[in-house]
Amino acid sequence: MPHLPRDPLTIPIQIGRPAGPGVMPEPGAPIGIGGVELPAGRLVSRVVDAASSDIAWQTVAALPDAPQLWLRLAAVFGQTGLWPLLEDLVAATAPAAERRRPGGRGAGRSERFARFREGRRAAAERAAPTAAPFRPLATGSAPAGFERFPTVPASPPFEPMTLALVPTADPADVPARIGWALGRPVGIDADAFGAALRSWQRRFGAYIFASRRLVVTRPPLSQADAELLAAEHRWFAPATVERFDAAHGTGSYAVGLVGATRWHFDWEA
Repeated sequence: MPHLPRDPLTIPIQIGRPAGPGVMPEPGAPIGIGGVELPAGRLVSRVVDAASSDIAWQTVAALPDAPQLWLRLAAVFGQTGLWPLLEDLVAATAPAAERRRPGGRGAGRSERFARFREGRRAAAERAAPTAAPFRPLATGSAPAGFERFPTVPASPPFEPMTLALVPTADPADVPARIGWALGRPVGIDADAFGAALRSWQRRFGAYIFASRRLVVTRPPLSQADAELLAAEHRWFAPATVERFDAAHGTGSYAVGLVGATRWHFDWEA
């Protein structure tokens, strides 16, 4: 049976929680971030409503050791407030912010997932008591706080990659801070998208490392939990599950989630 990537989880890292978003490095010269030396970089800007603002710092050149640097930078996130991404943000950044439209296509999905929003009591109170579709929720394979990463987050072999740093207090907020609207094709707004990432961080130690990819430190190990998680993924990115099942047989995606250490999502049918 085909399965998703399963790598040995051997690198112990405790992902800290910074007091707030960090300060982006100055462009143009090599820098040191939390004891990690990086080559020269540049600031990445985003234009919204004719106003430009800097959203990230990224290396000028692609780096052959970017995945290893990602791990080291993730380990010092609690000190720096800068979350690393293996992404060329100049090419990947959305041109405009995702805008919520009350009553629009995404409203129903957003409200059904509102219980995933930690610390957003108002949003949770707006959700109907029977609205949340995932009960019970899938669980990971170790207690929260126990994080062991694969030796690299990306799938080898890989080409040299650009490395970016995004100021944030929570990795789950990175897509919103950058302006990615990845869930828009299936009607998922920025709040619900971040809530899903935050919930998977808490339950599975799943952390975003590129626009469509998460590295998973506490994957589900039982088929029952994997099937519950597959239902969540089907809500989040239905094309991902449907394409895998179409290629390998109904239910294959859920089987593949058992022990999977990387998740890759696709929103294009």
